[in-house]
Amino acid sequence: MFETGGKLLKEYNDDAHNGSAREFNGVYTNLARNASFKDGLPAPQLDFFEGVERREFRQTRAADDIPRTSLSSNEPDSIIFPHIAGAWKGPGRETEDDQLKQGYNGAALVYGRRQALDHMGIPYVEGHSHITTFNTDGTTLNLFAHHSTPYEKWGFELPYVYHQYQISSTNIRNSYEEFKTAWRQLRNAQDRAREESLNLRDQFEDYWKS
Repeated sequence: MFETGGKLLKEYNDDAHNGSAREFNGVYTNLARNASFKDGLPAPQLDFFEGVERREFRQTRAADDIPRTSLSSNEPDSIIFPHIAGAWKGPGRETEDDQLKQGYNGAALVYGRRQALDHMGIPYVEGHSHITTFNTDGTTLNLFAHHSTPYEKWGFELPYVYHQYQISSTNIRNSYEEFKTAWRQLRNAQDRAREESLNLRDQFEDYWKS
């Protein structure tokens, strides 16, 4: 994690930080027990994720009303509204279980975004992926997009279906050009996730004030 993370992940300087934060080895313990995709599984474990710290709402009490979107607790430095998460694994050990774990982690972030929008009465745009996840074993970097759609059967709207699509898979050790491609893709995903997190923070604070 240390070796590949330092080479691949983007670090924002203090001037550009603007409230976004990262964390390693986090557990989504604040996830609602009745989330449909959870189905008795343990809380999602995220090797890496970025979002907004709760302390960003220091001017208001808006953070007190945030529904199940903080990863772990109500502490000021707990992260809310994460839109990107990553996982590291051993060399050459990618299995079907890794793909399932990635889908599970992505679903947790989609769920958190949807909870925040539902709370504010803002429609969730079906079929649009705002959540990105990645995994790497130090050789291959895989990027995924995630979203959810309502599941309709017999005229009833049932719990949501969560979708995962692979965006790319790049061998970052094959050539310098391929490394740069994956490097750009991951950092672009970080920038987009940061923008989504900060926009959701601003929407929530405006909603709370109104």
